[in-house]
Amino acid sequence: ASDYASLVWGGGHLLQTANSAALVATWWMTAPGRTRAWGLPVQVSFIGFVIALAAVELFSVTSLPWDFFAPVFWASLAVPVVTAWLVTALILYRRHKDTGLPLDEVSPLLFSLALYGVGGLIALTGMENDTRVTAHYHGVVGAVTIMFMGLTYRLFSWLGVGIQWKRVFRLQPYVYGCGLLLLIAGMFWAGEVGATRKTFEAIPKDPALLA
Repeated sequence: ASDYASLVWGGGHLLQTANSAALVATWWMTAPGRTRAWGLPVQVSFIGFVIALAAVELFSVTSLPWDFFAPVFWASLAVPVVTAWLVTALILYRRHKDTGLPLDEVSPLLFSLALYGVGGLIALTGMENDTRVTAHYHGVVGAVTIMFMGLTYRLFSWLGVGIQWKRVFRLQPYVYGCGLLLLIAGMFWAGEVGATRKTFEAIPKDPALLA
């Protein structure tokens, strides 16, 4: 790494790869009706994440700038996650169409797909140094968080652990998912009207941003 920012972001990109791989894994572990047809998407994901890790490692041991590796890194992350998103959404749709889906059983998965989809769409709109970037990563990181929440519920079931306060247990994904979507909407709107990232200087200039 040739500067401190690159030194920090080397680890940051490794974490992005790990979180993306964990997200895909938990989507597939908790999705209903897994079949052998998932073999190809799993292989695509594995290859993509290996390429992403290789790009970060090569960046850390060479003097080449990150801009040289960035296109490969982002593509090798996007292809597996988007593929997994589409496959998971299709399986949920088919399962719902064929037999119906109890919402409480798949609510973490549905909110995770929604959060990642919103975060991805925000990235495609183009982002500058404002709170639209914050809205983007709250979407994609929130998708990971709620999937670990859902996986924890599954682990309780698999281990035979009883759940107290079942009503709160059922409501938690809805509260977290809807709350985060509202947060993302507010941050995106604030960025649209000029609220900059990680700075309070914009507030005195435009007190309306406090809304």
